[in-house]
Amino acid sequence: MPRRKTEDDTTVIFTCGEEKPVTVKASDLKNIAGRFGHNSGRVNNAQLKYFIQRIERLNEDIAAVQEDRKVVFAEAKSMGFDTKTMRQIIALRRMKEADRAEREALIDTYKAALGMLADTPLGRAAMEGSA
Repeated sequence: MPRRKTEDDTTVIFTCGEEKPVTVKASDLKNIAGRFGHNSGRVNNAQLKYFIQRIERLNEDIAAVQEDRKVVFAEAKSMGFDTKTMRQIIALRRMKEADRAEREALIDTYKAALGMLADTPLGRAAMEGSA
């Protein structure tokens, strides 16, 4: 349940449906927690139905977006692009620049340790340095 702290040490508890938001002192929250929590012994059918329907709509939206992604990847594949590589690029673009640089450096370190860079100038230099 979202809460917002205000300047005068009150907390506003927002509810949905027909109920209005309730404002209480932060120190009194423990005393009224049972009124709103899952242990209160009552179920607000309208609120429950509201949340369930929202989640169901979101699940439908997610399914539609996933289907759209499939279509885009299929179109890219039909035009000769390697979709596995595209997915890796997308994952790299999501990363922060520092995290991406660290990951790429670590991959290069592991490749060098396994002799996988021997065919590159960097790999040859590393091999000469270790000899």
